[in-house]
Amino acid sequence: PVPGSLSKCIRVLLHVNTERSAAEMQHIYIRGAVNLRPTFSKER
Repeated sequence: PVPGSLSKCIRVLLHVNTERSAAEMQHIYIRGAVNLRPTFSKER
């Protein structure tokens, strides 16, 4: 186990082609997953 990591965590990375700008994209996290990317949680 990694110290400070979430237990039983599966990460998924999707690459999507879209007409939207990066500013229009929203990162969705469930439960404690927001702790995986604290820089994104500060944007909210």
